[in-house]
Amino acid sequence: MKCNKFLAGGIFSLLLFPINSYSANPWMEGIVSEVVDGDTFKVKLDVKREVGAEGLEWGIVPMTDEHYVRPGEMTIRLSQIDAPEMEQTDGKTARINLIDKIFNKKIRIIEEGQKESPGIMTAQVWFFGENNKLTELNKLLVQEGMAWVGEFSSDEELKTIENDARKNKRGVFTSDNPMSPWMFRGKRKKVKRVIPSWQNCASHKTCREMESCTQAMFYLKKCFRTELDPKRTGIPCENTVCGGRVVEGSLYSVDSDD
Repeated sequence: MKCNKFLAGGIFSLLLFPINSYSANPWMEGIVSEVVDGDTFKVKLDVKREVGAEGLEWGIVPMTDEHYVRPGEMTIRLSQIDAPEMEQTDGKTARINLIDKIFNKKIRIIEEGQKESPGIMTAQVWFFGENNKLTELNKLLVQEGMAWVGEFSSDEELKTIENDARKNKRGVFTSDNPMSPWMFRGKRKKVKRVIPSWQNCASHKTCREMESCTQAMFYLKKCFRTELDPKRTGIPCENTVCGGRVVEGSLYSVDSDD
């Protein structure tokens, strides 16, 4: 009879505190400081211990077996999804939509996939909405039609959600034949990779220190140096090396598809 009481109590506890999809994995929290585009943003991290511990002082803390922490500010790319590029028809709309949801708000992050460059992470994200309720951001953007399921994603649930958004013509799918971001990137340039000696995100050159518009484009597109493009036109250093010109190809030699 005693065992039955414990069993009943355990079941009741599970009903009160349902297991969330993120609860078994190490997570971090922070405040979104900038939204770069429809699936990329910067977050100022609140350094935490693993799973649900009290917040610690902000700062640089090494990762150990007992702690899962990252220092300072991190650029987050949402995993499994792909929002329109800023140069696409719905690019600015997707960015504004993301700003409305998470800018200057608290989020929870679980790193997913291969390690990115230092300071850049691919992750699942939940944001705190009304009544402090957590909502899964990656899934919501697909549901709204503000993002595609990623080209190489194998998430069947997300694909079902995208098909529903297409069927009901939500977001980008209001168009009869919307172009996916990866098709847009492929059409924009055929890549013949050239790796210049300055191609290093650790550098923090200003616009006046750039040697060329190609270099400025690299820092904007690959290193998320958004301060080089304060007007969010997709063209960095307009008053110096880029001179207000639209530069196709940036790091690459370009063959037109047309």
